[in-house]
Amino acid sequence: MLEKPNPSTEDAPVSRRRYVRERTARHVAEGLLEAKSRELYEVNQRLQAQAEALEQAVRARTAEALEAASARFEAEQASEAKSNFLASMSHEIRTPLHGVMGMVSALQDTQLSAEQREMVGVITESGRVLDTVINDILDLSKVEANKLELAPEQFFLPSMFFELERQYATPENTSVVPVTFTLDPSAQTWVSGDEMRLRQVVGNLLSNAKKFTSRGSVSLVAKLGRVNGQLRLNVRVKDTGIGLTDEVKCSLFEPFAQANARIAHQFGGSGLGLMISRRICRMMGGDLWLESEAGVGTEAILDVVLTAAKPPKAEPVQDDIAGVEAVLGSRRWKVLIVDDSVANRKVAVQFLKKFQLDIVVANNGVEAIAAWKEQHSDIILMDINMPIMGGVEAAIEIRRDCRELVAGHVPIIAVTANVMSHQVKNYLEAGLDAHLAKPITRKKLLTVIANHLQKSSGGAR
Repeated sequence: MLEKPNPSTEDAPVSRRRYVRERTARHVAEGLLEAKSRELYEVNQRLQAQAEALEQAVRARTAEALEAASARFEAEQASEAKSNFLASMSHEIRTPLHGVMGMVSALQDTQLSAEQREMVGVITESGRVLDTVINDILDLSKVEANKLELAPEQFFLPSMFFELERQYATPENTSVVPVTFTLDPSAQTWVSGDEMRLRQVVGNLLSNAKKFTSRGSVSLVAKLGRVNGQLRLNVRVKDTGIGLTDEVKCSLFEPFAQANARIAHQFGGSGLGLMISRRICRMMGGDLWLESEAGVGTEAILDVVLTAAKPPKAEPVQDDIAGVEAVLGSRRWKVLIVDDSVANRKVAVQFLKKFQLDIVVANNGVEAIAAWKEQHSDIILMDINMPIMGGVEAAIEIRRDCRELVAGHVPIIAVTANVMSHQVKNYLEAGLDAHLAKPITRKKLLTVIANHLQKSSGGAR
């Protein structure tokens, strides 16, 4: 009988080899697993580090954004507070200044000696300078807030220069140096643009020229022409004054800049006029620059874009005071003056006393409404900031009353010390017909009244 083989004896070498292979494979697998685990761990650590860095960056950016938003909010609040403060101070200064300038204007129409007339002239000029400083400070705040705006309208270009000539070139204003105006025939036309701002810029250049010229002359030359299809106004104001160096010339367009401390002390001024004037010119599609030589003189040159315009169909009241007075004297107009300032009411009455008018005065909006219902005035001069009821509310109520009575349109003119552009816009949107900024001259007030009376009455006299 054969002996049965012993598997353990014959398969021993095979089993050992298999064991060795399996152990080796296991060791290799464990090594690979450990390497992959280490790699995954390191990747995870890097991801965690990146996630933490990203989270920190997000927190930092969020903090920066919140800080920037807070700083922007605070800056906006500070800017708004400054604007409100300046608007308030402007109102508080303009209101009594209107009383002073108005009464001085009325005083000029009385019998005065030469010495008294000279004194009145000094007061008038001082008031004009103060008004200019107030306007410059308000304009600077608008420039800083990027809120300086233009209000284009049609106007007769020669009329603007005529008014400037009357202001700067009259005999009493040229006792030291003569001021000459030359208006090219090309400029004898109607145009569209911001007349008030343009007048402000040219007036500033004339004022500077006169201020810094003690001998010689000041001249203005204005031309209108087309350049590359654009209608451009070129105005040159030349003087024979102290002149400027190139270094000083460039710095004068910075806020509060003066040539030097001695000149600032000698001639005064806020140092804002040229900076604001250049900004206005650039907003009007042009520029303002200076050509000057120390000890010889300066030529200020402005170049702005205007738009050609046709004369209005309804001819306006004449610019001369005779045409205005003809309208005001054509009938016994009923005029309602509304102002909480006794001085300002007296100024308005003084300006109008030459004419045969039915004048009623009111202290606030409530009294204005009552007076309107009783008299049905032909025109209303309305202050805005008043106790009990303001001018805007009163105007809205009067407009409503007009509609209910099917009455004609009564012109309501805002005569106020509020001059910010958004304020004026609100008044016109509320239904007031025009805005006059205090202090106001007699001629300006009479011209606006006559224009609106003629318009509301259909041009009849």
